[in-house]
Formats: sequence, C-alpha cells, structure tokens
Amino acid sequence: RKREGKWIGGTPYGYTYNPQTGHLQPHPQETLTIREIYNTYLNNGTLHSTARQLNIQETPTRNGNPWNITTIGRILQNPIYKGDENVPALITEEVWEKARERRERRKKYSPQAREK
Repeated sequence: RKREGKWIGGTPYGYTYNPQTGHLQPHPQETLTIREIYNTYLNNGTLHSTARQLNIQETPTRNGNPWNITTIGRILQNPIYKGDENVPALITEEVWEKARERRERRKKYSPQAREK
C-alpha cells in the first residue's frame, strides 16, 4: 500500500482516513484546532499555555481527555501537518518551521537542558 501512495498507520489528529482512496483528508473541525495549536504556540510559546487555552475553550480531543503538553508537543513535532505528496497540508511549511525553531530554542534553555 505504501508503494501505491496510500496511507498506512494510525490517523493523525486533524485528518480522517478515506477508505475508498486510501488517503488522509482534512477533518474540518480538527483542522481548525491544529491551526489554533500552532498559532497559540507561536504567540504564547509554551506547550502548557497552549494546552491550557484549548482546555479552557473546551476544545475536544478525539478521546475526550483534556489536552496536555505531550499531545501538543507531538502535534508540533509531526511534519505530516505541513503536508507531503499524498497528504494535504493543514499548515504552511513556514508555520511548521517556526514552531520547530521555537521548540528547539526553548529546549536549549529549559531547566532540563541546563542540568546536563
């Protein structure tokens, strides 16, 4: 299936799987949430404040659990959101890159990095 350009694996938040085509397609509501996550993170700069804002707004997760820094971090790290040849982009490559750079800078200056 991979050779045919079809998606294999779990369906990332922000997408639905189309069994007819074998491809991911944007989930309308979740796409808005993905964009909000990136925008909030780029404006506030922390995983915690991004998760907190989504929880205050009662933005749903797929499983009904509250948003947390692990989930936000995984979304911000996942290059799928900038798209590829078979997966539509939910954000621009520029936005993804800015978030990646911000995470790298924050990691560099985090208390855990200083302890090493």
